[in-house]
Amino acid sequence: MQQTQWKTIEQEIQRLRKMAVAEIVFSDDINTRNPDLVPCTPVMWRKLVQLGPQEYSSALAIMKRDETEETVLDIAKKLRRTYAD
Repeated sequence: MQQTQWKTIEQEIQRLRKMAVAEIVFSDDINTRNPDLVPCTPVMWRKLVQLGPQEYSSALAIMKRDETEETVLDIAKKLRRTYAD
């Protein structure tokens, strides 16, 4: 699968959901079938930051710097709130 750069927050959230689906399919630890309820792993977050536009990179890099168990839905809400304008 070719990794293309996302340009909008909604594209970013959609990409995050796709990565969550892969986590559901390939992980024995995930007990949900809802991508929004999958924990956002550091690897998933790093891929999003790397594929984002330069102007978002530094802000996104520090947005999820702790190791808390935030779900894809939590991250989507945070992104929408942060980049609402």
